[in-house]
Amino acid sequence: MTGGITFNVQWRTVVTEENGQAYIFPQKFTHYLRDKYAIPAVYRWRVLSVPGEPREPIYIGEGDNLVRRIQRVLTPPKSGKNTNTNRRLHDLFAKYAAGKRTIVVDVADVQTFELNGIRFGNETLADRFKRRALENILLVLAQQEETKCELLNVVFDPVEQAILKAAKLMKTHPDIMRAALRKIRE
Repeated sequence: MTGGITFNVQWRTVVTEENGQAYIFPQKFTHYLRDKYAIPAVYRWRVLSVPGEPREPIYIGEGDNLVRRIQRVLTPPKSGKNTNTNRRLHDLFAKYAAGKRTIVVDVADVQTFELNGIRFGNETLADRFKRRALENILLVLAQQEETKCELLNVVFDPVEQAILKAAKLMKTHPDIMRAALRKIRE
């Protein structure tokens, strides 16, 4: 390979009015916000750092409509799985807000680039696969900046998920399944 890929992103804070007033969790939406951000986006929730805290907690995600995606975090289902991302984020942000922390949402403004002749950038965010690819690139970049940010995204191990599912189906304890898997791998 003779060349490389240059990936440039600028994070822009979601605003509620043309005057640039930042949206802060859990504010209600303004008409301006609803109109401007009903778009496909890669975004991040960001808990603004306080003095003495070296890392800023962030969550990076994607959605086909940013307003709907934010709304799902604001009003998560009352019941359901305790692994529900919307419920988890809502509860986490509510705790931060109760501690007088400020939580904002930023949108990734990605400069167009090509990978094997395929264009990626803001104008391609309607394509679910390209949007998710950009989300994952931004997650990898955030992992590299672990001294600056604390990534709130949950990482699922597909093998661990399969073990939990198999243990549930077989009505056995996950540790028994893990031990069996270790024996198979030996």
